[in-house]
Amino acid sequence: HDSAKLSPSLLLTVEQVADQLQISTRSVRRLRKARKIPQPVLIGSSVRWNEVELRRWVEAGCTIPTSRESDRE
Repeated sequence: HDSAKLSPSLLLTVEQVADQLQISTRSVRRLRKARKIPQPVLIGSSVRWNEVELRRWVEAGCTIPTSRESDRE
């Protein structure tokens, strides 16, 4: 049987995000604080970014993201 498995690259660390965007981790944290980058998910005390969401943001021209539907509930 096929069981659903999470891809290791599904959730990215701040270091991985910085590497993909070719910026410093400090810049990633600044963008996060300013809400100019898709917001990460928190898993306990770990901060991770959704790789697909980040890729879509880049493909859209790195525009300032709007709040998620789930944020409005």
